[in-house]
Amino acid sequence: MKTKFFIKILTFAFLVIAIQSCSKTSNSSELSQDGATVKVVATEIEFENMEASNVDNNTGAVKLAASTAKGSTSTQPDLIDIQSFGADKTIEVYLSKDASNQTDLKNTAANNSIKKVAAIERKPLAKGVQYKILIYDATKKLVAERLYTYGTESTAPGITLDAGKKYTFIGVSVNSTTAVPTVTNSDQLDKASVANISADLLFFKKELTLTHGLTNLSVILKHKYSLITAIMRMDENTTGAFTAVSNPYITPTNQSASLKFSDEVISYNTPVTQGVEVKFPSITGTGLRTLTAAATLVINPTTGTGTIKFASITVDGETKTNVSIPNVKITPGVKYNLILNFKTCTSNVSTNSALNWDYSAYTNSSKVTGILKNGVFIPNNSILEQTIQAPGGDYGFVFDITEMDNSFNMELNGVKLAKNEIQFEVNSTLPQNIRFKDLSLYQGINITGGTVPPVYNQIGTLSMPIVKVVISRTGAVTMYGSKVSGGPLFELELYNGNSFNTFVWNDGTHETNDVKITQMVLGKTTLKGVGSGKKKIKCN
Repeated sequence: MKTKFFIKILTFAFLVIAIQSCSKTSNSSELSQDGATVKVVATEIEFENMEASNVDNNTGAVKLAASTAKGSTSTQPDLIDIQSFGADKTIEVYLSKDASNQTDLKNTAANNSIKKVAAIERKPLAKGVQYKILIYDATKKLVAERLYTYGTESTAPGITLDAGKKYTFIGVSVNSTTAVPTVTNSDQLDKASVANISADLLFFKKELTLTHGLTNLSVILKHKYSLITAIMRMDENTTGAFTAVSNPYITPTNQSASLKFSDEVISYNTPVTQGVEVKFPSITGTGLRTLTAAATLVINPTTGTGTIKFASITVDGETKTNVSIPNVKITPGVKYNLILNFKTCTSNVSTNSALNWDYSAYTNSSKVTGILKNGVFIPNNSILEQTIQAPGGDYGFVFDITEMDNSFNMELNGVKLAKNEIQFEVNSTLPQNIRFKDLSLYQGINITGGTVPPVYNQIGTLSMPIVKVVISRTGAVTMYGSKVSGGPLFELELYNGNSFNTFVWNDGTHETNDVKITQMVLGKTTLKGVGSGKKKIKCN
């Protein structure tokens, strides 16, 4: 009896194990066929940039043909128009891709034959931006909807769907930390849309057939409107500053637009007659040489005939009213810089006077270091000089330096340009006392990325010098330097105890100016360049 009872118990146990085994097999089979989980793991926003096919990655400007200067990487934005701004001034209108440092742009005519292409720029959303994900099945019916906040996706639960089936994922946002757009007719993909969006509309759409297990969904939200950054700047050969800008607007634009999810067609609503305001920074004191507006959101279909208008602009002491710049390009989903370069037309008042000295370091028998000039030993800390007679010019003086090692100064009508020798080198006898206004340093950090080479390793040309000195008709001094041979010019400033002096520039017809270029001997001593007085002329 005990044996029979034991056999019955054993048989029952095997039966239970078999049933459980079958149950597990059945559940596993169902999971492999039906179980799929979707998690959002990465979110970015995407813009297309207007740029040429040979854009420089560091400056965001369009490259021209290579300069003959060794190591040159000449770059320029694309010149699209030139507008008159009075008899002796023009406004050069440029397009370039968006760049982190707008003053990197060189302001001379670019090659108009360069073919324009679109480049993709992706970057993370700002922390806390909200976006909505909607999921539609093959019948275009809404099966799931979730609200996400950028930066917290990892804590959000996954969305359970069916493996082996195709879904359409929709993402929508207005780039806000406090609101997401309301979706109309969200239950059906063919009818779903967002309406009357006046903010920065972002959109994502992707079809995906899910497999068993976990699917990580990367969401890339694309901008659907245009973003234009307007930049007003003074050409480096033009003196003065912007002291007033009144009522700048871009047209055409619309109050809002609506977007259908199924075909991504945008419908634009209610044109804004005045246009959208371009918000430049306020101007105080003596003015600014560069004005960079906040990026302007333009809600409009593609056009090449947009306009930026100003009620008035005051620049370099002159005011013009009703200023209009035509042919502004507006393309939905694209961002770019619209650069307005203000330039005074000038000519030389005398023949250019050139400097061309280049002396290697020399140590004499007394172990004193200096240079040999025409067989004569000149010790360190001595001064080399050359005087330029500049007839009175009503627009000052420009000195373009193409090679230098490593310092210089000038005297204008007996007054030094700078209090001390202007030293570009690090760890020299004289301390470095000049830097870029963006705080980049020669032989040091470049704020826009990388490092700036020593000035003595740069070689420029007269059209693209390594250093430019501009002296206005009022005696104001502006200096520029390049960060690479043949590269764009950036404004410089004196520091570390050095400063510009005040002097008088003679601009009368019969008056002359004595311009003395000086350089302290400190081992190898090189200074090559051309200087000339300038006068205003009528623009062609």
